Amino acid sequence: MKRLVALWITTIAGLALVASAFIPATRAWGETVATWFSILASVAFILGGGNLLKIHLRRLSDRPAGWGYSAVILIGFFVTLWVGLFKVGVHPNPMYPDVAYSGETQGVGSPFWWLYEYAFKPLTSTMFALLAFMSRGYFPTVSGYQIEGIRLGGQTGVNWRQITVTMLVAIAFGAASALIFHLQPYYHEGGIGLRGGIWGSGIAQQEYTNVLRGIAFPGPPDVPRIIATSAGGLLIALLSAARSYWFGFPFHPIGYGVACAYGSLVWAPFLIVWIVKTVLLRYGGSQSYLRALPGFLGFALGHFITAGLIWGSLASVLGGPFLRWGVWFG
Repeated sequence: MKRLVALWITTIAGLALVASAFIPATRAWGETVATWFSILASVAFILGGGNLLKIHLRRLSDRPAGWGYSAVILIGFFVTLWVGLFKVGVHPNPMYPDVAYSGETQGVGSPFWWLYEYAFKPLTSTMFALLAFMSRGYFPTVSGYQIEGIRLGGQTGVNWRQITVTMLVAIAFGAASALIFHLQPYYHEGGIGLRGGIWGSGIAQQEYTNVLRGIAFPGPPDVPRIIATSAGGLLIALLSAARSYWFGFPFHPIGYGVACAYGSLVWAPFLIVWIVKTVLLRYGGSQSYLRALPGFLGFALGHFITAGLIWGSLASVLGGPFLRWGVWFG
């Protein structure tokens, strides 16, 4: 119940901030929410810092496996806190040259600015890069398979270090294979002439064109799109709440998201899997469902091996029908 209340508070506050940016009558709501956000954020920073110290100081004391990472975190925390609070290396404001602390903490060239530009931003970029496989218009990237593989390894008792080494070897082999079977024909024949353009290039061009058009000719907010996006988020929240409250609720929020993305391509596999799962659970129980899981994993792995290795190898060697009949990897 506590988590649900916090979720609703966050949702309402976020909607109020969005509405205040586009609806003049609700600007006071946004100001109130922003004020409370600043108050709660300051308290959360203190609690978060205390919790960070408690957890990682305990790890330093107990010396478990990986305790060195806790030392790195604490060093980074104290260095950033010291540089930011005491404005280390900050130049005085030209209007008040005699006041040492009158300059901006994040001024260009200050140590705090350096930490933000060359430590914080690269680290956050790495974090977001791990989620790039969820981006619209791109093939599933290697990071998505890494996350899935490590999670499966943890659940089945496989050593995650062995999985990581195996994936690195696979990346090197895949890069070399791509250079031979994919990039080399593109560079030799030309991407446009070989297959009429590289898949996905139209989406990238469309996005860049929209950005340039918005910068050159700024227009009013797209109210229908804002309303549609907000309605979609609200529907996802309602579906999630319904699944939490009612056991056996048939509609999953992921289904709504998939249907709005590439539903025309995946509705049949989803329907078949749902029917099989329902029959297994209803007439065979959970044990039948668990015994059938390796079979479904075999279907998925068999598809990837066939499309990604066998079919491509046969097409490159024999050509003919293997080139005319495509078996897609993703």
